[in-house]
Amino acid sequence: MSEIEILAPVGNDDMAIAALNANADAIYVGLDDFGARAYAKNFTLDNIEALIDKMHLFGKKVYITLNTLIKDSEIEKIFFYSKKLYEMGADAFIIQDIGLFKILKKHFKNIEFHASTQMAVNDIYGAKYLKDIGFSRIVIARETPIEEIKKITQIGIETEVFVHGALCVSFSGQCYMSSFLGQRSANRGRCAGPCRKLYELSRENGKKITDTSDYFLSMKDLCTIDRINDLLDAGIKSFKIEGRMKSKEYVFESVKNYKNAINNRNINKEGLVDVSNRGYSSGFIFDQNDNYIDLKENYGHRVVGKIEKNNGINYIKFFSKIYKDSILQIITNKGKKLPYTATKNYEKGEKIDLINFNDAKINSDVLMLNSSKISYDLKENEGLKKRNINFKFKSKIGKFPKLILSYKNYNIVINSKIKTEKSKNFSIDDNYVINSLSKTNSTIYKAKEIEIEIEDGSFIPKKEINSLRRKSIESLNEKIFKSYKRISNAEYKSYPKENKSVIKEVNLELINSEYDLELLKMADNIYFYKFNDILSGFDNLYFVISPFIKYDFKKLINFLIKNEIKGVVINSYRDLFFLNKFKDNNFKIRIGRFLNVFNQESLNFYLDFAEKVCISPELEFKNINNLNGNIEILASGRNELMNMRHCPFSVIKKCGLKGCSKCNFRKGNFILDENKNKYEINRYNTFSVIYNSIEINADLKKLKKDVSLLVLNNSKDSLKKIENFKKRNNFGEINNFNYSRGVI
Repeated sequence: MSEIEILAPVGNDDMAIAALNANADAIYVGLDDFGARAYAKNFTLDNIEALIDKMHLFGKKVYITLNTLIKDSEIEKIFFYSKKLYEMGADAFIIQDIGLFKILKKHFKNIEFHASTQMAVNDIYGAKYLKDIGFSRIVIARETPIEEIKKITQIGIETEVFVHGALCVSFSGQCYMSSFLGQRSANRGRCAGPCRKLYELSRENGKKITDTSDYFLSMKDLCTIDRINDLLDAGIKSFKIEGRMKSKEYVFESVKNYKNAINNRNINKEGLVDVSNRGYSSGFIFDQNDNYIDLKENYGHRVVGKIEKNNGINYIKFFSKIYKDSILQIITNKGKKLPYTATKNYEKGEKIDLINFNDAKINSDVLMLNSSKISYDLKENEGLKKRNINFKFKSKIGKFPKLILSYKNYNIVINSKIKTEKSKNFSIDDNYVINSLSKTNSTIYKAKEIEIEIEDGSFIPKKEINSLRRKSIESLNEKIFKSYKRISNAEYKSYPKENKSVIKEVNLELINSEYDLELLKMADNIYFYKFNDILSGFDNLYFVISPFIKYDFKKLINFLIKNEIKGVVINSYRDLFFLNKFKDNNFKIRIGRFLNVFNQESLNFYLDFAEKVCISPELEFKNINNLNGNIEILASGRNELMNMRHCPFSVIKKCGLKGCSKCNFRKGNFILDENKNKYEINRYNTFSVIYNSIEINADLKKLKKDVSLLVLNNSKDSLKKIENFKKRNNFGEINNFNYSRGVI
């Protein structure tokens, strides 16, 4: 199964060594500034070349994560970084920002471009579109079902799928909760993890649904090792393991187990459980619709024993083998969780008295917090497998000795500058030469075969043979380095889009179904998700294509034609696959906010075919004011904080995400955070949305550009806001959020 790639996360040198020890096929790493795990201990331009060289010497690939949204002020810097990484020999760039892709694709050849999971490709059409514009691999969104993945693997593009590690509860690239609550953008690699916090659930009338708070948004970790055959049958190219912020033990154990599962069908989940703190789920990839949330009652660790009592003495009875120095957890009668370190190895079924734990709770479970076996295994594998090389040494008296090194398709010939002498007191033999040529311990190589041709009575100083060995290996490494390093004369130049007939509009997006006729009449254009008879007769309608709903696009286009809809608002790369179909039917094209347009290059990309582009609500006014083109901003309304397949109320109902269309929890319910802030949450059949508790109300005086304004009809006094916005005046309290404070 060598064609299957195991892709390991690497955040530091120790993790890289662990990945090599476990025989990963490739690694993905980030730099300090532009990776989607900004809090990981990432690499820098000063030390990443050594990592790239090391991995390539072992025959592994290195993918660089540049998968964040990029500000205009950062483009020159990331271009400089990319150029250096390109020259160093990186194998691929993983990218989210379409503008960055456009730049790098133009300037750098012979390197792969991988579409980040943050590009939210979860169906065959989005994959086809990105393939058509030049991506060589799709990192498929984690919520994508296996049946859809099978379709994508058939279109002639490599597929990379997360098979193990932490899960986001939100749709990929569509979480703004961390951004709006704390200025830390998930799309910028700075997610603060608000989904991992405690929440309460309540009804519209304020009635609590649960007595206590719980982790209603916190997903268990993904583990698909039990479904390895299904993954292989799907035709996936790369099995991706999440975890650049985790430990070397995690990397080693995860890679080793998936490698064994693929090559030998050998599955041992104990080690995988011991390196996780949350417990596991097979995820939405395998349509797990319940028991995927990591509630307080769940054990994140393996149960390895039970507390029992005999003759007044508490003891542990072990269910599995325990290794010395492993750290266990014991629960007391008062609910305290105490660590216990194993002082020796214990066999399954063995008992150990707890002399100092008289208050240990009888019949309670003993958990494994940290298994030392993984550390032992890792140490045993620290001698990385040497690469076999062959030597051939030739020498004749009065001639210059020659050493030939053979490795794969490389043949290195090194000639000595010292002639072989006729021996006076001591002549060399085969063992003399073999002893010198075998001294490769300081390198990654091992001399497998050594062929000797020396004339009897010859003498060569041992240091000269050692020198030939060192020079041959150095020359081999140089040739290997040369095979993947590149030269680039690329320079970045920006070309702002010409400002053509910028139209200032005030547009209305219908989030809820409470349509006000006067409000509709006030809007320059109406964006809608669901058609209502009250919309009949309006000639300024744009259908919003939700990135979270599946459509029959043939039927959709017929519907748009029948109802004389003016245009469409596109929100995903799936929608862009049908771009020509929309244009052929004379529909106007607009780009919605879910495509996260963040810079001029991305704006230019879309303005080639769209009449207007909505800018990301995470961008600052100072950045928006420097953009050139026909743009729109979300000016008013309670925006989406999180879009997700999960429904928190399904945890209580245990409904398995079924019966949503008739559920009492569809609308008008709330989650409350630890500060009792209330966030409305609505269910739209197959997905849920958490809305901001505070409205955006952008300060129009801060806008120096002619831009269109978008109002959501879940805003209070939407009619008044549209009236005032048309006069370029604000109505009500100003809340700029990220427009003023920015995000990191």
